[in-house]
This record gives sequence, C-alpha cells and structure tokens, in this order.
Amino acid sequence: MIVYLLAFALTIVFIHFASVYYRRIRGERCAPDAVGVRRFRMPARSAVCRTPVQRRADLIRYLIFFFLAFFPLFFVAAVRYDVGTDYFYTYTPNWWKIMAGESPYSEWGFNLLNRVLQWFTSDPQWLFVATSALFTFAVIRTIVCCSDNAALSAAVLLVSCVWFWSLNNVRQAIAVAIMFAAFPFMVNRQWAQYLFCLFFAWLFHWTALLMILPFLVVQVGLFRKYFAFSIVAAVLLLPVVCKAVVWVALQTKYAYFFESDLNNSRANPVNILYHLAAFVLTGFVLREHIGKDKSAYALLCMQFFALLLSASSLLISVSEMIARLTMFFQIYQLLLIPRCCIYLRTGAGKTVFGGAYLLFYGLYMVYYIVLQGYHAVLPYQSIFGVA
Repeated sequence: MIVYLLAFALTIVFIHFASVYYRRIRGERCAPDAVGVRRFRMPARSAVCRTPVQRRADLIRYLIFFFLAFFPLFFVAAVRYDVGTDYFYTYTPNWWKIMAGESPYSEWGFNLLNRVLQWFTSDPQWLFVATSALFTFAVIRTIVCCSDNAALSAAVLLVSCVWFWSLNNVRQAIAVAIMFAAFPFMVNRQWAQYLFCLFFAWLFHWTALLMILPFLVVQVGLFRKYFAFSIVAAVLLLPVVCKAVVWVALQTKYAYFFESDLNNSRANPVNILYHLAAFVLTGFVLREHIGKDKSAYALLCMQFFALLLSASSLLISVSEMIARLTMFFQIYQLLLIPRCCIYLRTGAGKTVFGGAYLLFYGLYMVYYIVLQGYHAVLPYQSIFGVA
C-alpha cells in the first residue's frame, strides 16, 4: 500500500502546480462571479500584459508539472505484475491468442491495440504500459482542465475505488476515463465531440454506450427545471428499467453474469448506502445552484445515476455487473466534490466538507479493497519484484 500512497502524494503536489499554470496560460484568474462564488473564469489582466517569452515559460512549467503529475500513477500501473484478478486470467492469455490470429475480445478496438503493440514486441507487459498511459492521461488531464481544486480531486482519486478498479478491469476503465474526459462536451452541448468520445470509448468497451443517456438528460431542460420530480419518476420507473436491462443483457455476452455464480441473489447494501449518502450530501450543497450552474447540475446527475445503478442491485442480483456499470458515473465524484466546496462560503466549511468526504470515501475503499480484497490489487507487485 505504501507504493500507492507515495505515488498519490507526488501526484497531489504536482497536479496542483500543473493546474495553476494551466489557468495562467489560459489567462484565467480566481474571481467571484455574479452570485459570489469564486471560480477560474475571468481573464487575468496580468495574463494579457505578459510577453510571449513569459507565456512560453508558463507553458513549459505547465508541461513539466503535468508530466510530473502524470508519471507516478502511470509508472505504478505500467510496471505492475500479477496485480488484478484479470492480469493472468484475461489479458495475458488473450495477448497470446491475438498473436496466434484470434480475436478474443468483442471490442475490435482493443483487439487492434493488442495487434499494433505486437508489431513491436511479444511481451504482454507492454499492453499494461499502453493502457495505463491512456487511463492516467485521460484522468489527470480532465482533473487539471475541469476541476475547481485539482489537488482535492487527486485526493478523492486516492481514496476512491476507481483507481484500484482500473488496475483490474482494464478495458472498461479506459472507456470510463474517455467518457470522463468528455465531460466538457456534455456541459457545453457539443454533440459531435461527445459522440466522437463515445465512439472511441466503445472501441474499448461497448458498455460506454450507456453514457448517451446522461448526455440526453443533461441537455433536456425539463429534467433540470423539475429535478425533484425527475428523481421521483426515475425511482418509480427503476423496476421496469431493470427488467429491460436484464432482457438486453441476456441477448449479449453478458448473459454469463446471470448464468454463473456471479448471480448470487444478493444486493449490495454498502454500495447503495454510500451512493445515497453521497447524493444527499452533495445535493444539499448544490440544491440552490443547479438552476444557474450547468456543471453542478451535470455532476449531480452523474451522482444520481450512480445511486440508481447501485440501487438496481436490489432488483438485478448480479453485483459484479452493477459495480462495473456504476464506475461510469462514480468517477465524476472527482469533480463533484471540488464543485461543492466552491459553494461553501467559509474556509472551515470547505475543510470540514472535503475532509469528511475523504474520510467517508476512504472507509468505503478500505472496506472493499483492503478488507474484502476486491480486484486482488493488494499487495502491490511490480515487474522489478515485490514492493
């Protein structure tokens, strides 16, 4: 665990400076908006007056700190060995199948990635290097560009199950990271860019198609105007939707979830309570602002979808499948928590809220990753030996 803690400690420090220089080269400064909330939105006068040499120096500093923020998590994930239950169960044996001419994955984009890497090497470790680079770059870049507090977002990533889950469910993790990076396109109603990201994510895991639903919900003004009513309606419709999901899943390769011992006829109460608490907590902070702040509204919608999916384990007794789908929405908490903090007026309030959430999420992660041993990512082991 010390390897993960050290990597994240370095990431939190460097990502803060990367964010500072990113705002500077974009000519933004932290200033209160019309409702008194401090955001990086207004052009900084000092940025306008900066010389080309100074702007170039800021760009260089940004790139240096971005690389420093990217490298620790990338390195830990790239050189891992036998970390994750699917390391030798899925990805390594399928590497050799692809080398023999087979196509074991239904997503042809991931098959293609394997084949391209095999033009240069026969070592399957390079697959983990490439996928780690894709996931880490997408997540770090999105945090730097979109978070109201990059260091806090990195801290949330540290205590989240998202990072540890990505070390095991590699294909889906890349799809999740790509759709996470598409968040600005969702908020700004950029259909073409969002659909391109959706297609790119689908190349790695077809469940990315699920993300067309939240995009539509965010764009339809009625859902935003009648948010409370929409929540009630969604909860009431959940049984019908779950039956439809089961029917669709049975027509696909995911039928094995229902036909194997993964269909354990048990709900996941810890997951449900966690997402319920997170939704209530963040919803209470953002309740008066979602009408004016589309980013806050979109992020709260993502948390509500995470709650709905976790609650569907009461009706679909395949907790493994539900947990995988939930990650598409759970990752947005990296942006949601900093967004909540900007609406808290006092520094003490921000500290208490952020600290309480990190503790809360940390306990959730420890329960699953450390105590339950989910995904077999502990203890960490690298290709250089046991860490």
